[in-house]
Amino acid sequence: MRKRIIFLTLVLFLSSLMFSYTYEKSFHKELQSENLTNIYLKNINGKILVNSQKGNKITIFATIKANSKRKLDLVNIKVFKSDKTLEIKPYFPKNSNVSINFILKIPSNLALKATSVNGSIISDANLKRFILTTVNGKILVTNNYGAGKVSTVNGSIKLYLDKLNDDLSVKTVNGSIAVYIKDTKNLSLKASTVNGAVKIDHPDLRITYKKRLFPFSSFSTVKAVGKESKFFLSLSTVNGSIKVLPY
Repeated sequence: MRKRIIFLTLVLFLSSLMFSYTYEKSFHKELQSENLTNIYLKNINGKILVNSQKGNKITIFATIKANSKRKLDLVNIKVFKSDKTLEIKPYFPKNSNVSINFILKIPSNLALKATSVNGSIISDANLKRFILTTVNGKILVTNNYGAGKVSTVNGSIKLYLDKLNDDLSVKTVNGSIAVYIKDTKNLSLKASTVNGAVKIDHPDLRITYKKRLFPFSSFSTVKAVGKESKFFLSLSTVNGSIKVLPY
C-alpha cells in the first residue's frame, strides 16, 4: 500500500512538471483608435485585464507561457481591423498547453467583447457597452454605464456601475452575483437563484414580486422596478447568492 502511494505521488509530481509553464515571451502593440467603435478580444487560457487611458491610443500587452520552447514559438497573436472593429486573437496548435494573460488599455466609450475559457476578466475601463464571457473564472467590472452581457459558469460576478444605458444580462452557474449601482431610476430587474438568497436593498428600487422555493427558505426570485423602468437588468445564478446595493 505504501509503495502504491509513493508511486501515485511520483506520477502526480511528474505530471505537474510536464504541464507547468516554464517558457515565456511577451507581446506589445500600440495603434490608434480612430474610426473604431468595437474591440473584440478572444482568449482561451489566461486572464484579461482592461484599463482605460486618455487619448486615442490602444495598447495591447500579453504575457505568453508554454511548457516547451517549440510550443511557445508557434504562438502568434494577430491584431487586425475589420470595418470599425479591432480584433485581437491568439493562434496556437490545439492541445498545446499555452497560457496568455492580456492587458488591454483603451480609450473611453468603446464597445468591448472579451471572451476566455479558463481565466478571469477584470475591467475598469469606461466602456459604452460590453460583452464579457468566460467559463472558469470570476468577472469584475467597474464602469460608468451598464449595457450588454456578463456571464461565466464557474465563478463569481461583481459589478460597480453608475447606471444602465441599455439592457444588461448577468449570469453564472456556480458563483454569487453582486451589483453595486448608483442610479436605478431607469431600470427594472429580475434576480433569481436556486441554491442561495436574493437581497435587493436599494432606496430607488421598489420590490414588486418575491418567491420562495420552499416554505421558510430565503427568497429565490425577486423583481423590482425603479421610477421609469426603461432598461432591464437580469441577474441569474444556480448555486450562489445575489445582491443589489447602492454604490
